[in-house]
Amino acid sequence: MNWSFRHPGLAPLATLALSAVLSGCAGQSSTSDVIAGTYQCDGGKTFSIATTAGSETVTLKLDGKSYPLQQQPVAGLTQYSDGKLTYWPEDGGQRATLAGTTEPYSNCETVTWQGDTLG
Repeated sequence: MNWSFRHPGLAPLATLALSAVLSGCAGQSSTSDVIAGTYQCDGGKTFSIATTAGSETVTLKLDGKSYPLQQQPVAGLTQYSDGKLTYWPEDGGQRATLAGTTEPYSNCETVTWQGDTLG
């Protein structure tokens, strides 16, 4: 596993959120294929994502709910959307933008990351 904690005070919250997201992936693939991360954004907002290597779907965990987002073709960019929520990973997933929420999720950086890169 490749875990890094940029904000040690959030480690317990990040671990709990990541465990909840990963539980949705149980039985689908080996742990080594899992790509998952937890983000902290401006204003202390957080969200998590999880997918498996080669998948075109990302599961977004936001405010206790899970949203399956499909990869969308955008000129030279990787983005995932369900038509309302849109997740854009940047720098291989180490930074991200989340759009479509009632409150903006901006300047999001990973608190934890597991697996390969996205995008």
